[in-house]
Amino acid sequence: MSLDLGGFAQYPSDIEATEEEFYAFNFCLAEEYFSSMYAEDFELIGEMDTSLIRNIIHYLNYGGTFNDEEIKKIETGLFLTYKNRTFVDAIVENKITSLADTYISLGNNDPRLYVIVMLYDEYYTGVTILNNINYHVKNKDEYVLMLCKIFNEIDKLYNNIKDKEEKIILLKKIKNNLKLIRYPQEYGKVKISDIGNYNFFKELKYII
Repeated sequence: MSLDLGGFAQYPSDIEATEEEFYAFNFCLAEEYFSSMYAEDFELIGEMDTSLIRNIIHYLNYGGTFNDEEIKKIETGLFLTYKNRTFVDAIVENKITSLADTYISLGNNDPRLYVIVMLYDEYYTGVTILNNINYHVKNKDEYVLMLCKIFNEIDKLYNNIKDKEEKIILLKKIKNNLKLIRYPQEYGKVKISDIGNYNFFKELKYII
């Protein structure tokens, strides 16, 4: 059974309401969504795409509940939850891949978000989330820097794994993602050696 909160009304006629009641309904729903985000209740939140996050922000802003700085933190996932950590920290710890993908699309370039999508999101098989970097960088230097941050996170994860089979599973996923990378031709050839020296990369050549 789905426990998620459901969607916003698009028009007053959707809920047989006056315009004032329509905005009140959506404002209350936005508050419920934010309360669930604050509580890290991912089961109740359900899947949240970019339009849903923007609707939450729009109706919370309409109600005047938050100031501009607080609204921006909702958009970036950097508001603090009840555990006194950022919402993004909670997404990463709980491996909520759908929300990681959503916040990447909203412009949050936390490398950990990319890593959990690469490793745990079954949707990404014929494509890689790494190609989303292209939407958030302006040149080759920024592109290489972003890859460097992501590879640093992967290497930390790889180095902390003790089980050999677990390492192989991780390496297979990483190799598949690397094969699917696409970037602008004007960058020239981007080599791993340009990015850094990583333990996980040394083992990729042994993975079929």
